[in-house]
Amino acid sequence: MARLMQRSDHIALEVCIDNAAGFDACAGLVDRIELCAGLEFGGLTPSAGLMQLAKACGLGTHVLIRPRTGDFEYDQGDLGTILNDIAVVRSIGLKGIVVGATKSGALDRDALIAICRASDGLELTLHRAIDVVTDPFVALDVAIDLGFSRILTSGGAKTATEGKAVISALQERANRRIDIMVGSGVNSSNVYQLVKDTRVRSVHASCTMKSPVTGAISDLGFGQSERSTDRQEIAQMRHALDAI
Repeated sequence: MARLMQRSDHIALEVCIDNAAGFDACAGLVDRIELCAGLEFGGLTPSAGLMQLAKACGLGTHVLIRPRTGDFEYDQGDLGTILNDIAVVRSIGLKGIVVGATKSGALDRDALIAICRASDGLELTLHRAIDVVTDPFVALDVAIDLGFSRILTSGGAKTATEGKAVISALQERANRRIDIMVGSGVNSSNVYQLVKDTRVRSVHASCTMKSPVTGAISDLGFGQSERSTDRQEIAQMRHALDAI
């Protein structure tokens, strides 16, 4: 598989995918993938079968660990599911996990300590749980203290473009202690300016196309559209980032 030739000022591109076709779309263009299921729900934990395929494809894979839709406040049943899924990731030999947990408007430190202990040897990304806490700067320091490698954030806004002032402030506060990765609504048309404005060194995007489905699939409630990873959009994102 083709490998990226990285410059010293290289900006990392991570693409989230939720099906096997995404591996080929990402090959040779991305630094890593976030593997998930159900992108239409904001992403959920993928199956062990998809994880096995990710291992075989050779892309650096970070697995989203999110046991259900809704908020990030997890009870003991949710936490048990999370820990079991992390064990699967470790057994398959993937690179890292993407995870978060909140409680009463802050990161759930106790839950995250248990998650970090279970993740020994895996690289840790704090997902957009940081975007729903009351004080993202306190959450930033907690993530650093717990040993996370990076934080995915939109700056607490619906899109990264809307939240770029907070993203920029988080980048400054991080001061190279942790990688701030910008995500949500990031595409080839806005990524250049967004990175310039925030000075981040990592970008997260879905780079997907939607196609409507009709007939029985739609009528019986199996979905209104299908998503596919757009290799051309990924290539345009990579070109924009390499121009910075």
